[in-house]
Amino acid sequence: MKLNWGFGIAMVYIIFAGSMIAFVVVASRQNYDLVSENYYDDAVKYQQTIDAENNGTRKESQLDIVYVQDKNAIQLSGGAQMKNVKGKLSFYKPDKATNDFQIPFSTDDSSMQTIPLPTVAHGYWSVNANWNVEGKNYSVAKRIFIQ
Repeated sequence: MKLNWGFGIAMVYIIFAGSMIAFVVVASRQNYDLVSENYYDDAVKYQQTIDAENNGTRKESQLDIVYVQDKNAIQLSGGAQMKNVKGKLSFYKPDKATNDFQIPFSTDDSSMQTIPLPTVAHGYWSVNANWNVEGKNYSVAKRIFIQ
């Protein structure tokens, strides 16, 4: 059987159209989770977040967040102003918003606390610590990997 050039052109168009349809189907099945449902309100308040992050980077109010794999826990240690501070840790899973959760924390007289974690999904997590001292907001973010 001998094929002519018209048949070849038709096959190219059919293959192209089929691949475009397959691409649209695959792309429409992707799940895109927003970091926040109220992203517009969060954007308006972003200057407060910037100020809290700047406050959190000062040496006397710095908070270190370390993941201890052996204990499956988060260890917090801070500077001189971090004694007896209460706040919250927010855990964000960038690839699946349904895994996000928050844990309250409070440091002791030595500016430390170890927080055991519940069973969490493996992978990268963004951990944000937020606290308030004498009416001033502080914030520190850390990216950790849980195996």
